[in-house]
Amino acid sequence: LYNSNYELTGYQVVMRDITAEVKSSEDLQRLRRHADEQLAAKASFMAAIGKSAAENTNMLIREIDRLMPLQDEGIQRQAEHVAYLAEELQQMLEQLYLLNKLEASQEPPQLSWFDPQQLAEKVIARVHAARDWKYGVRAEMADAEPLTHGLKGNKSAIGDLLFHLLMTTCFFTQSGTIRVSLQPAKTEKNTLKLAFSIQSAQAQIPADVAHQILDGNKSRLKESIHLPARILLHIGFAKVLAEKLQTQIIFTEKMEGQALFGFRLSLERKIPEQEESRKDYKILVVEDNILNQKVVATTLKRSGYSFELADNGQMAVEMVKASHFDFVIMDIQMPLVDGYEATRKIRQWERGDKSRRPAIILALTANATREDQEKCHEVGMDGYMTKPFKMNELEDIIQNFEM
Repeated sequence: LYNSNYELTGYQVVMRDITAEVKSSEDLQRLRRHADEQLAAKASFMAAIGKSAAENTNMLIREIDRLMPLQDEGIQRQAEHVAYLAEELQQMLEQLYLLNKLEASQEPPQLSWFDPQQLAEKVIARVHAARDWKYGVRAEMADAEPLTHGLKGNKSAIGDLLFHLLMTTCFFTQSGTIRVSLQPAKTEKNTLKLAFSIQSAQAQIPADVAHQILDGNKSRLKESIHLPARILLHIGFAKVLAEKLQTQIIFTEKMEGQALFGFRLSLERKIPEQEESRKDYKILVVEDNILNQKVVATTLKRSGYSFELADNGQMAVEMVKASHFDFVIMDIQMPLVDGYEATRKIRQWERGDKSRRPAIILALTANATREDQEKCHEVGMDGYMTKPFKMNELEDIIQNFEM
């Protein structure tokens, strides 16, 4: 700093936080490296496909050269072989175009309801009809419990992923059976995590090939891996489809010659009509503890049930008289009128009014002794639940009653 006479009087230090700028620069560099890796992966894959396609083209040219000096019968045989090679090359180029189109597509997925069992069976029929499916290898569905719910997802992409993994497995299987299984891995209210698996007892899949299939760099394949173009395409399709479906291909080699491919998807679950109709049930929650009221009420509301609250047994009796309830969740330990006495009064009133179906009364108690169960039954309760309140316990009870 200088005064009016231009004499140095001091220094001013300006400090600025550049952490965000550094982080932004690092992010940009990381994105650039990722983009470079993706481009390299694409180039590597295209090189592998191009090399195989070039080999087929050279074979075609050699066959044409051999065709020229031959006469009659020989010409016919060679012509048929040339036609076959030409068709193979044409199909490979078409598949390569479709793969690039799929990878570049930014369209949102087309979701629809489907039966996964039927989809898998159609895929099996499709692989058996494929021209490069091996004679002596058979695909079939593994024995399993049928799925009771329709599922919603990208049906086309799921079927294609299953198809390309089956074709890849077939290539490395000399003979025998390839089994496809569907197993529910986790069920929630509106979703089902479904595990698809493909198992071959006779498969011989090299470790480096398996590693490349599982590699996260989309279509990347080492040029040192020598595979026919069709198999390279199946692997490429499987990797791109897995990314589109936001899943990962799983590979397990249980022992030599026993390979297992698989993937898992979280799919929307169709609630059966019976389960939908349960949401129309009217439930009365009888509980004097405010905290317990909130727990039960929040759980019922989240599950879509209609309910009302009563703070004590006497209020519950009056509410049942005034309005019909399909289920009554009755706390036992309450002041003034406890759950046992409230149930007696409700049953007594119901016996005098035949116009209304009796409510199903369920005890909600911290005690689950045999004596408590017998007492619940004596006063006219239909069942009991233990604290803390659990929605799945109520769902099981509702399912057991014919309303």
